[in-house]
Amino acid sequence: MVWIVTLLVLALLGGYHVGLMLADHMDTTVHTQSFRGAGRPQLSNTTISAAAEMATNRPLPVAAEVGRAPTRPLGLEQASPAPSAPEPEPVKGNLISNSAAGGSGGGNRNRNGNDVIMAEVRRLFALGKARPLDLLRELETSDVFGTANPEAFTCPEDASLRIESHPKVLFNATRSALFKEGHPDSWIFYQHLRKAGGTGFCELARSNMERKTVPPYFCMPDNRGSLATAPWNKKAYVLSQLQQRGHRMASNEWDSYQDFMGTWDNAVFATTFRDPVDRWYSQYKFEYLEHRDGSDPKAPRPITMLKWYKANNAWMMTSNYYIKTFMGTVDTGVPHGKGDFYWTYHKFKDHSITEKDFIKALSNLQKFNLILVLEWLDLDLTKSVLDKVLGWTAPPKKVRPHAQQAPNRDSGQVGMAIRSSTSKRVLPADEYQYIAIDNVLDILFYHIAQRLLLERLVCGIH
Repeated sequence: MVWIVTLLVLALLGGYHVGLMLADHMDTTVHTQSFRGAGRPQLSNTTISAAAEMATNRPLPVAAEVGRAPTRPLGLEQASPAPSAPEPEPVKGNLISNSAAGGSGGGNRNRNGNDVIMAEVRRLFALGKARPLDLLRELETSDVFGTANPEAFTCPEDASLRIESHPKVLFNATRSALFKEGHPDSWIFYQHLRKAGGTGFCELARSNMERKTVPPYFCMPDNRGSLATAPWNKKAYVLSQLQQRGHRMASNEWDSYQDFMGTWDNAVFATTFRDPVDRWYSQYKFEYLEHRDGSDPKAPRPITMLKWYKANNAWMMTSNYYIKTFMGTVDTGVPHGKGDFYWTYHKFKDHSITEKDFIKALSNLQKFNLILVLEWLDLDLTKSVLDKVLGWTAPPKKVRPHAQQAPNRDSGQVGMAIRSSTSKRVLPADEYQYIAIDNVLDILFYHIAQRLLLERLVCGIH
């Protein structure tokens, strides 16, 4: 009789314990997703499957824990390399008031900061360093920053769930106001990220500004820019060129952004992002498939995207180009000669990006008045932000640069069309995966740039 009573007591305690575990797990999953924007959190498939595991009183598999991708995701054959550091943990508990957010006191202690969402950014960065394939899958399968449907984005009420909030705005809004008023000394500094819509932005400037104020050669203030020669990064030289020629815009395609550029007088800073792998694919088309080297347009082009990438990546901008562009690292040398367009990126050749580098790049990006996303150019939100920041009303158009040099045509050699296509659709799965993993930190940075654009517009920061 005694042993029957004992079993009954243990069963009751076990059921209570499982119930606590299930409730805690579901609460964690809901709140971990709350920084993605306002609205009702949805339970993920992970949560549902976890509940089923707990209900049967079996140990929960590691791959099903909150915020972690499976060790070997479906559809990908390669497994992530073993982590070199302890695997980062997602922010758990109530994102507004738990201890992971820092500080002390009640639920309002982070009202004027962004500690919670930045903790999530750091977690994702650490995951990308330790297990890049898992970060790639998390970004692909989870709407981590609530940007998948940009026109439905709603501003999180709590500032701790925003990357940028009023007390932490880093860009100079006064410069934007002066530019909109037509102040003669105000001008646009455009950080032209290669194959990410820079030519289209230049055309947009011509549609909204007096043509004489826009430099004719891809918005570069002089002909030196076309040869990637110094002194592109010299404030006095650039400003003198603008004043002498009556220009109000300078597009910087060849130099990485450097810290001192943020102090240039009366500059309104702008840039455009594009999906990083799509950007690389576009560069492959532009510099290889389309015969821009003067070769016979009918000559075969047998080199695959992956082979081209491996052969040229180190000499060009190297992987994670966006982060390296915005890190702010100052050049220590001069170009080796005319035509070395990538000379300013040679300093990054053997550099491994650290968390400090990533946060510094994000901080520099936040100093930009205008952040655009190429894939969103045809959305009303882009028209709205252009009006708010620059006073431009003529709508943007997607422009294919140098179209007269190489018209759209099928390559006929590597089984893909030379048309505006997403790299994931046209590349073999293994090639796409290799390039995506090699640039996974840039993919994370790209998602954050999207989030910044939406926060500024929807949260009333602009």
